[in-house]
Amino acid sequence: MSLTIRPDPRRPSGGYAQLDLPEAEVTGDSVLVAVFDAFSERFLGRQGWHATRGDFGPYPVERGEGRARIVVGPEIVNQIEEYAALRLHVGPRSYEVSWPDEVVPLPGAAVLGGLQVARAEAAPETAHLVGRRPGPEAAPAPGAAAVSVPVAEPAPPAGPAPQPGPSRRGAILAGLLLVLALAAGLGWFLTSGEGEPTTVVAAPTPAPAPAPAPAPAPAPVGAPDPAADPCTAEALRALDGAPFSEALARFEGCQGAVRPETALALMENAADRGDPDALLLFGELYDSGAEDGLLERGVGLTLGDMPSSAAEYYARAQDAGAAAAAGRLAQLCRRLALAADTLSLAAHSEYCPQ
Repeated sequence: MSLTIRPDPRRPSGGYAQLDLPEAEVTGDSVLVAVFDAFSERFLGRQGWHATRGDFGPYPVERGEGRARIVVGPEIVNQIEEYAALRLHVGPRSYEVSWPDEVVPLPGAAVLGGLQVARAEAAPETAHLVGRRPGPEAAPAPGAAAVSVPVAEPAPPAGPAPQPGPSRRGAILAGLLLVLALAAGLGWFLTSGEGEPTTVVAAPTPAPAPAPAPAPAPAPVGAPDPAADPCTAEALRALDGAPFSEALARFEGCQGAVRPETALALMENAADRGDPDALLLFGELYDSGAEDGLLERGVGLTLGDMPSSAAEYYARAQDAGAAAAAGRLAQLCRRLALAADTLSLAAHSEYCPQ
């Protein structure tokens, strides 16, 4: 089996990769793709890398010349670094690959709506030329400002400047005398030592009291108190960070009120912390041979049969101290020994004692 990754030639700007593999290895007109990082041992999801598998697609399959081609977009390409060691799951098959450096991310792919081109408006100085016909009598276009040119008028004949009459000179002289008298009085006041200036301090203006906060509206009669309901999504999310056994006990009492995505998020976070109960439950959800438990019957959470992933979680749960993990893994190993697919054989070789 061989898989080749190369840039999509129809999108030279980047952000798209073409998966090229033998036509016989892909069935159907579309396929799901999952990406597993061999270094961090996590699957790629819509919001980053997670402990649980997430599938992208379905992607259409193009066929020709004995090859099948699948084009994936920025949802995958923009989240993978060059030379990353990956395991690509294309439909039921998996391929160990190294992400090539010629597949580059799409610049600006995180900005929704694409680029917008702004149109420049005509400058005010040339706006009146738009739509104008040549000729001496052309009128300015609508909306253009009219420009007027002032015409010089003949200046009046120069004559002798008017002189102020005696009455105006007298008023000026009286004003000067009054100013001199005031200045003399002010100088005597400042040098006599009497009448020391007094500093008047204004009393501070009290700050206005803050407006009282509006009282919360009373809850309708008979309405449930959100803070007292332990089965709301907010109350369940408050258990994040606690041992997953506490969340399981809450699920037991809230059957039918717990949303599957809320339970899965709590279990993923607990598994990332190495919680043995969360790791064991992940193994059981991926193991069709395990009996349906609380999450399937009471919450409605299912993940599908993936024995290779179940073996991995059983082994991690056993290392974390889950007592039931060893028996679960031994039972699954008998099933893996009879399988013929590549993932099951690899899981049996890695997690089952020889």
